[in-house]
Amino acid sequence: MQKLGFTTIDRSLNNYGLTLILGGAEVSLWDVAQCYANQARNLNAFHQTKPHAEMGIHAWERNDHNQKALTYKAGTWWLITEALKEVQRPGIEENWKSYSSSRNIAWKTGTSFGFRDAWAVGYDAKYLVAVWAGNATGEGRPGLTGTSSAAPLLFDIFNFIDEEEWFQKPEADLKQVALCAKSGQAAKPNCPKKWRDIVYKSRIPAPCVYHQNIQLNQAGLRVYRDCNEDMVICDTSWFVLDPIASYYYRKGHSQYKDPPPYSKNCNSSNPSSLAIIYPTQNAQVIIPKNFEGEFESMVAEANHSDPNSTLYWHLDDLYIGETHRVHEQNLSIAPGQHQLSIIDENGNTVRLSFVGY
Repeated sequence: MQKLGFTTIDRSLNNYGLTLILGGAEVSLWDVAQCYANQARNLNAFHQTKPHAEMGIHAWERNDHNQKALTYKAGTWWLITEALKEVQRPGIEENWKSYSSSRNIAWKTGTSFGFRDAWAVGYDAKYLVAVWAGNATGEGRPGLTGTSSAAPLLFDIFNFIDEEEWFQKPEADLKQVALCAKSGQAAKPNCPKKWRDIVYKSRIPAPCVYHQNIQLNQAGLRVYRDCNEDMVICDTSWFVLDPIASYYYRKGHSQYKDPPPYSKNCNSSNPSSLAIIYPTQNAQVIIPKNFEGEFESMVAEANHSDPNSTLYWHLDDLYIGETHRVHEQNLSIAPGQHQLSIIDENGNTVRLSFVGY
């Protein structure tokens, strides 16, 4: 970030923490504009030999700005710019792709903590527009966001500019690879494929580990080649996630289906089909108290690849109940170390330890 030209990011990495990837650092609108301008200049430079200041888009020079900003390959900037062009536009600009006269704009918004600043920055190959909205006193206002306040003004400004110019694709700096349409990893023969541009010298992703060839009988149940089945067996490719990943993936992809359960004629022992979502191994759980000062129960969650499975719950070796389909269980725990065990109908078992406070 510092090498890209953000002069106000001057504290240590540990001071910012993981929130930095979500914008948890103070920057100036000037630095943001300079960064995007540098991005556009590098794309233009791929096809031109003019000095940066003559390439159609530049910000005013300032003595305190880092003029030796980090540069990447044109293919990198192209992929970032194309991604920014696809950001969902607000208001009447929402359906911009439906009109051939719509302008190509790479853009992004930002909102500071406490709704004090609403920003929007956009650019094409010739112009860059940076917008700030807010109170000059720095006082926040609920609802003041980059999307609702700054972005509409940004697109209004671009609509006043008649000239339009977009970047030429740096074909020599890109190559196409076949990716798995679901995992984004390199496609294997059993993956649905999509072709995507990547930077020419970048590494190809690892092969997809989520599409597996499984065997089904005529009833649509999962089987092995050597199990006691007289029915015709067919091979099929299935997108398989572990129970924890599928639990979260399904929240945004309702069409996801776990592999079918095994036929009763086959050994269906499969420990990887069962997982505890919460608590996690060695978790430190704070137990809330009610108004009477008594400890309340916590809710544990689990997931099984078979949506019709029944799970049997044990806390500290004591049976506490069973769940069917929706695997959530109230646990009444006291402060101290505890062990949670869950068993499915096939004897598969998962267990973990956690501490209550």
